[in-house]
Amino acid sequence: MFVKYFFNKKSILPVLIFLFFYSCSSTPEQKGTYSSDDDNYTIIIENASKKLKEVPQESRPLRLAVLGFVSTSKEGTDENEFGNYYSESLISALKKGEEKYKLFERSRLNVILEENSLNLSGLIDQDQAKKIGELAPIDALLSGTYTKLKDHIDINSRLVDVVTGEILLTFSGRINVTPDIERLFEGRRDDMAGFDVCAGKKKKIDELLSDLSSEEKINNLVAEAVMIPYDKVCGKIHFSVMYAFKKYKINDQKYKKFLMDSVSEIEFPSQDGRANAVLKFLASEGKVDESEWALGLEVIKKSEKRDISSSLSALLKQEYYPEDLVLMKKRIDQYFILIKTGKAGLPVPVGFNDGFSEMIDSQNYIYNNDNRILIYCYSKYHKDLDLDEMTVKKVNTLLTRMYLREEEQKAKQKILGWICDFYNKRKPDKELGDDMFDFVRQFEVTSYKEKNPEELLKTPKNHLKSFIEKCQGQFCKTLPMTEFKNQKEDRIDFCLENNVNCPGFAPTANECIKMLDSDNWNERIRAMEVLVKMGEGAKKAESAVLKVLKAKKLRNETQASIVYKNAMIVLGNIRTSDPKALSILMDSLGSLYSYVPQNAMEALAKIGKPAVPYLIKGLSSKFGSVQFKSAKALGMIGPPAKSAGPALKKLLQSDNSAVHQVVKEALEEIGQ
Repeated sequence: MFVKYFFNKKSILPVLIFLFFYSCSSTPEQKGTYSSDDDNYTIIIENASKKLKEVPQESRPLRLAVLGFVSTSKEGTDENEFGNYYSESLISALKKGEEKYKLFERSRLNVILEENSLNLSGLIDQDQAKKIGELAPIDALLSGTYTKLKDHIDINSRLVDVVTGEILLTFSGRINVTPDIERLFEGRRDDMAGFDVCAGKKKKIDELLSDLSSEEKINNLVAEAVMIPYDKVCGKIHFSVMYAFKKYKINDQKYKKFLMDSVSEIEFPSQDGRANAVLKFLASEGKVDESEWALGLEVIKKSEKRDISSSLSALLKQEYYPEDLVLMKKRIDQYFILIKTGKAGLPVPVGFNDGFSEMIDSQNYIYNNDNRILIYCYSKYHKDLDLDEMTVKKVNTLLTRMYLREEEQKAKQKILGWICDFYNKRKPDKELGDDMFDFVRQFEVTSYKEKNPEELLKTPKNHLKSFIEKCQGQFCKTLPMTEFKNQKEDRIDFCLENNVNCPGFAPTANECIKMLDSDNWNERIRAMEVLVKMGEGAKKAESAVLKVLKAKKLRNETQASIVYKNAMIVLGNIRTSDPKALSILMDSLGSLYSYVPQNAMEALAKIGKPAVPYLIKGLSSKFGSVQFKSAKALGMIGPPAKSAGPALKKLLQSDNSAVHQVVKEALEEIGQ
């Protein structure tokens, strides 16, 4: 196949982060470990940030959460000014310049941890990271500890993939203790106004949560809980209540109404996680009623763009609508009405492109195995999209993922049509060329696919042919924009192999015919090489190929070898039935030119039944090599060569052991 030359532009998280920290390493042996000899705090922070920003990114910003670093001697306490200072310094450095990273706010993460009764400190382990990955929209989590010694501070950290739980890397550093840094360890503030009030209320709620064995006890808990405002002061207490109610499947309408009324009064939901926590709680029953959905829309109206997908994800999961996708589609339409009328989002209304993006994000468009809702969203709303750079990248990923995982053939064909329309609407440029050739790469028949036939069903051959026919013009327009020479040559070869005629870049069969008649042997050789890559498309040049083969004079042995070995392949690819061509192929079985006999044998086998009479004659050749290759080709043809049985059996009397063995194999293949 042609795909050996395609470049995959999509960065993956482990490679991205590994390159970042490996580029900071002091020695080649420290793979995956950061260690700096520079003890200057500011330079260490800036250098780390700079290296991260130099690493190629995915099409969307990397979602990264940085936890406060914790002291090994005071681990789990509030006396952690240096650890928080170090984390905030790194976060501030990453925020400067281009927005290549989507840093998850620590306050939001703290709310999520509190809501789910998670207490994290120090180096996060794999199970903790995976749990957080289920609760927060992040890709990776950076955590760490520090140890203060007399004149320096040692820092240790690890980066964990929150999807797999894999520890992607660990890194360490040493910082000199300056007077400014020393002050972070002295006279810590103890600003805890209101702590006693909240602590008392929390203690009371915790006591009631310890026994939920009767309706009366649940009512007592609810009566106490609704007396605590769901605010930023003591509101976190309600996270424990919601967690317990979710865990034990307790559905109390009074408490639910209290939460919904509280959320409706939150003016700016994106400033903390209270509103989203309630939406998740309401949806945890496995269904979403009209009042809950209406509350969700009100939250979306007041949310920042980045938080809309979280609200949608909480309320629009397909498992909530197993028998009522009609209702789900209706609610999706209600959401898009808000987007189109500019009624969703603060501090400014969310544009349609961003609104569409948030919707497909909420449906986990990259990994979701069920395309039905994504198909509905794209089918109904893609025409309203403005194909700017970021939207093009996202739509390209969406359609490709949808196509590859779709099993229902009618839907798969529809998605392929959308892909063709999408590519044909785009202006020809380098990115379009990369996207198109990345897509056709999916059709490569690899050894893995051959061992797993179900993988071949994801990319049917007839779909590749249809795609090429519909997008032929765009293939040709993007060829001159290909960045690298070898990449361009391989893409030209792809066009030749698939009969994509691109004048000026990929010669046509007619152009090859003229080149074969040239006095310049280099042109003849190039024409023959091109015809090989054309496969069956070289049929038009059959007469010209035979004319070259029948020429009495070839410039030299090298040229003759190149011309003949390629001509054999061409005649096999076009499955010639011309008697003159078949005779030339048989004569070539005894050729002394390199590769020519082998190519001739494979061509005769590919031609099949029309070649059988000629191969039968070859069995009686006085040359053992011709007998061998004739028998081998008949075996490769199989049952259609059954008429060669008597001649093959006669050849069993040969004293040539190699011929004797291949004849036995051929008889078995043809069924005799």
